[in-house]
Amino acid sequence: MFTACLGWAFLAILTVVAAAVAGEAVEQKTPAPTTAPGSPPAAEVLNLLPTLTAQLTPSPAVQAILSQLPDVSERIGVDLAGVAEILRGQPSLG
Repeated sequence: MFTACLGWAFLAILTVVAAAVAGEAVEQKTPAPTTAPGSPPAAEVLNLLPTLTAQLTPSPAVQAILSQLPDVSERIGVDLAGVAEILRGQPSLG
């Protein structure tokens, strides 16, 4: 029973993280090209690189989530070990 609750809690955490990341992705907008018409494709790519690199930088909200993941993962591991120990002490249902 407790394992199912832990599984649901983990699923809820993943859902929140995914929603935050998806929300950040939706907020980003594609900039208008900054090159003159007829410019070679290589020049366009070179002009877009700084913009694309800036868009890949995680927002403060994503950074906050990423900074919390190691602690959350460690707590889940500790809880899971405790649950496994409790379940080993219980009689089987079969």
